[in-house]
Amino acid sequence: GDKFLKDKNYREALVNYKSALIKNSGSIKANLGFAKSSLSLGSRLDAEIGFKRTLELDSKNKEAIAGLAEIQADLGKFKEAEELLESSLKEEPYNPELLLARASVLLKAGKNKLALIKLEEAKKRVVQNYEFKLLMARAYIANQNFKKANHIVDELISKHPENPNSFNQKAILNFEMLKESTDAHRLMKETYTILHTALALDGD
Repeated sequence: GDKFLKDKNYREALVNYKSALIKNSGSIKANLGFAKSSLSLGSRLDAEIGFKRTLELDSKNKEAIAGLAEIQADLGKFKEAEELLESSLKEEPYNPELLLARASVLLKAGKNKLALIKLEEAKKRVVQNYEFKLLMARAYIANQNFKKANHIVDELISKHPENPNSFNQKAILNFEMLKESTDAHRLMKETYTILHTALALDGD
């Protein structure tokens, strides 16, 4: 399951994690993998079950805490999500997964300025990997700093041309920029091409 999850073959990963859970329902790794695979496939209910089960087995599992908080935010339970993350951050204030999850939850809650502030603070504490930069771009877009967002997204597309998320974020940025654009036709045409590329890379 771990190999398939790493390769982003989520359906095969899910099949393998389910098989592992039949053999050992108390496996933290299998429950967590089941949750992450389910979430990647769009099944929030199964993911929530998996993350909660993981936390029953390991109450301080940071991946499960971050995952559950994201789901709570998706369901509009922003207060619960923020409280869950803040409680865990008190114990481990520099945990990268918790820091990123907090910023993501704040963005979903519409607390855009605070999310950007927290991400700027986190720059010194976490590795600025793909996920961090993508979230940073989202925060800049939410705060209407399109120039900085565009710089990050273009860099991600250049360095990770195989990842559809980079192109999806570029399309979102373009849609936001349309409101202020003096050349909407060109921007729409570019966005269409970007979305076509993202769909082709996604493969589903």
